Amino acid sequence: MRDVHQQMAAQYGLITRAQALEAGVTRHMIDTRLAKGEWLSAGRAVYRHAATPTSWPSALLAACLATGGVASHRCAAALWGLDRWSTPAIEITVPNASGRRPKGYRLHRTTQWDRIGRCLRRGIPCTGIERTILDLGAVTSVRTMELAAESALRDNLLAWDDLRVCLIRHSRRGRNGCGRLRRLLEQRHDDDPLPLSSWSTLVKYILVDAGLPCPELEYPIHGPDGALIAQVDLAWPALRVALELDSVRWHLNRASFERDR
Repeated sequence: MRDVHQQMAAQYGLITRAQALEAGVTRHMIDTRLAKGEWLSAGRAVYRHAATPTSWPSALLAACLATGGVASHRCAAALWGLDRWSTPAIEITVPNASGRRPKGYRLHRTTQWDRIGRCLRRGIPCTGIERTILDLGAVTSVRTMELAAESALRDNLLAWDDLRVCLIRHSRRGRNGCGRLRRLLEQRHDDDPLPLSSWSTLVKYILVDAGLPCPELEYPIHGPDGALIAQVDLAWPALRVALELDSVRWHLNRASFERDR
């Protein structure tokens, strides 16, 4: 049982029936612990130690273990630490030929299982970062996908070329997410400046939706001698108008607050 407990400790208190049997635990021992309440059912052939509290990561991993799938879409975005995602509803992707549909979470099926880029984040299997961005396009808007892509770019998780390769590898008629990713890549270019926070992109969309011309992001302002004076969040150079934002991530301290002004 020591090996089993070590494995449970590494899996948010979880273990599958197959893992327990492989470690040498008998079916009778499993049934006894379930009867005594030491282990609790956490999914099909998945058990959680009663001393381990439930949490979002444990519920997500339990769903992966029960289905043989991986965390995907908004859950994968949360595991990758992308902006605006923390603990979304459970979403799992499994091979298209997988069995019955479980209850309690959203299940996606894919015929492109060999291209998911499976990896571990926080000890939970999930889709690779490029596939995660693509999948977000199937369940969110182009704008939300762009915010996620920019977050991944700021954290050096990928480059625009990686998303282009991902689009090529997954493109086929009817493939959800490809159309939105294609539109995003057509809108963005490698030489476009990357905003330092998602706040800049959100404000840009608010202003454009209100009827203003699209501003340039992270615009550099130079003095007469060519020296850089400042880099502003949004700007309309032809109008000589700049807009600086007080974002939480980059300006919420006294030094930045005073220096920026």
